[in-house]
Amino acid sequence: MDVFSPARLSARFRTSLGLLAAISALAILAAPGADGAAAGYTSSSELTFPSEEAHVEGSRASFWVECLGSETGTCNGTLTLTTNGRKHNVAFSVVAGTHQSLSVRLGPKSTAKRFVAVAKTSQADGGYVRSWGLLELR
Repeated sequence: MDVFSPARLSARFRTSLGLLAAISALAILAAPGADGAAAGYTSSSELTFPSEEAHVEGSRASFWVECLGSETGTCNGTLTLTTNGRKHNVAFSVVAGTHQSLSVRLGPKSTAKRFVAVAKTSQADGGYVRSWGLLELR
């Protein structure tokens, strides 16, 4: 029998389609966020601002943040404060489910009464979640 006969190719083609369908179904089920997702995938975490109040001591602003996420995770990322057209960055790492005070140096000449805080929290899939708050200095 010829290896490339139409009957033989047809059987190979059907087998290939069956394998392709099975592999596609497994890939969809293993995708993060899908029902039946692969073990080890962690849900998203996000840094939030539970209070709209910040305190100034010298040239530093201090305020409370909270990490929302799975119990075993942490919120890691960067926080950017914008006030009077200037940006001030700080890295953060907060344990999930806890409140923590963060402190950011604003500079000695800052006379701002409020600032915008933007947190970019890293995610397990390589992306990030952005959250923000308008905080008043007291």
